[in-house]
Amino acid sequence: MKVQNEAGVTATLKGESPNARKLAGSAEGEVRDRWLDLKMFDQQPFQPALSGLKLEYRIIELYSRDAGKREAK
Repeated sequence: MKVQNEAGVTATLKGESPNARKLAGSAEGEVRDRWLDLKMFDQQPFQPALSGLKLEYRIIELYSRDAGKREAK
């Protein structure tokens, strides 16, 4: 993904989605909507923290438990 970092932030970049929350301990009605698994690729040559450059690229691994068209936030 393309990260436009005009502020020069050097914090760790994290990806979150309501659809990627843990299944364990979820209410029965929420399990259907928890179909996504996402992981930020922060191993070499990347670092967990942003570099502070105005533009950089990152890799996010996405996995869908279910087949078909899906939409996530």
